[in-house]
Amino acid sequence: MLAKLFKGELSLKETFWLFGLPGLIILKIMVSVTGGLLLKQTKGMSMLYYYTHHFHPFYTPKLTILWTLFYLSSLLLLVWFSVNIMVGTWKSSAAYDKSNWLSQLARIFMALAIFLVWETVNFRPLF
Repeated sequence: MLAKLFKGELSLKETFWLFGLPGLIILKIMVSVTGGLLLKQTKGMSMLYYYTHHFHPFYTPKLTILWTLFYLSSLLLLVWFSVNIMVGTWKSSAAYDKSNWLSQLARIFMALAIFLVWETVNFRPLF
């Protein structure tokens, strides 16, 4: 199903409303939650500072390493999904033959949604 989505083979309605916006919202929440838990675990220090000044392979809490991996993987998943959902929406809207106006509007709103999600991503856990 995801392969069809990213190739633009699903309808524009499914691509935009069923996968695009909910997927971006869910991934944004994942990044926010794991980033918050990571900041709590590192006592407000950024990952860069924490791992360069306080990291010790044997004495660092395993939960800190776990939340770091979760945060980074959810951030990478958000990058991957953002690119693929934009391409899928673009292709799906190109195949939408009912209204040229709606297909262009879907492209604009998906680009705007991706921009707004990335604008609100908290990079404080990184730097």
